[in-house]
Amino acid sequence: MEKTLLLDFPTASLISPFAERVQAHTTQWALQFELISEEKVPFFDKAKFGWYAAREYPEASYAEICIVGDLIAWLFTVDDKCDRASSNSTAAATLKAMFEGFIHIIRQEGRLYSMEHRILNRSLENIMHRFEAVSNPALFRAFGEEMISYFEECLWEVDMQLEEHEPNIKEYLQWRPKTGFYIMFPLISIFHQLDIPREVYQHPNLKQAELLLNLTANLANDLHSMEREKALKTKGLNLVFIYERELHLSLEEAVDKIYDEYFRNLDTIDQLLTGMPSYGAAIDRQLKIYIDGLYTVIKAYFDWALVDTTRYKNGH
Repeated sequence: MEKTLLLDFPTASLISPFAERVQAHTTQWALQFELISEEKVPFFDKAKFGWYAAREYPEASYAEICIVGDLIAWLFTVDDKCDRASSNSTAAATLKAMFEGFIHIIRQEGRLYSMEHRILNRSLENIMHRFEAVSNPALFRAFGEEMISYFEECLWEVDMQLEEHEPNIKEYLQWRPKTGFYIMFPLISIFHQLDIPREVYQHPNLKQAELLLNLTANLANDLHSMEREKALKTKGLNLVFIYERELHLSLEEAVDKIYDEYFRNLDTIDQLLTGMPSYGAAIDRQLKIYIDGLYTVIKAYFDWALVDTTRYKNGH
């Protein structure tokens, strides 16, 4: 299955000169908010969440990239906590309470969460307060909405795991895009202080391109993590195994289908964005910054996962 390691994303690799400083900050932030202990620091540093953030927003300020590094560390902490952890009703109820508490925080509805999740709650509040300080209200709301969408997907996965449900293709296409990349899109506009009208963000071509960029990155992630997930009892949202099961394909045929879909998506994205109308010189310049930022955010995942950390090297 060496073929799974060859996927790449066709845009330039970029990284902020603040990468090392952001990495050091994020480690200290994780210690301060008790996400990790001192003995976990070497393992935490290997994940290079600060580098990931520096690749996503190479032109952002040091302080801005620090918020992103902390957000990524927080998201992966939540992901590790939840990974296959809802195999019984008690664990599932605990996870659901945790995610519902996160949603209360995003909606600024007060401290309605359980103190059992105090560490994650306090650190999320810190992240949201810092994003609010650098964003205009509309973009901050857009960021919050994507965070809530991610939490709702996590709640669905809790039920999926509890019921040992094997998702189908339709469910994958409904839920998989909510698993993380969308969260990073509003930050492009926040950090560049873009003033793009809502109707431009909502243009069907741009929305479809965002969806396909998200799905394309997830297809790559499905391939990169395939060997690691193969041994799991419940395969979850991995389209390789869904294709294999639902379409009655061999594993090799399912991988080939993912590859075909991946490159077809890239062609479609180019066509969609080429077909965007002109909104005048000022808006067009900002829109180009935003679209370039979308590509950079997606490319950052590939560089972080396969180069910086070799997170999925040889499927592990």
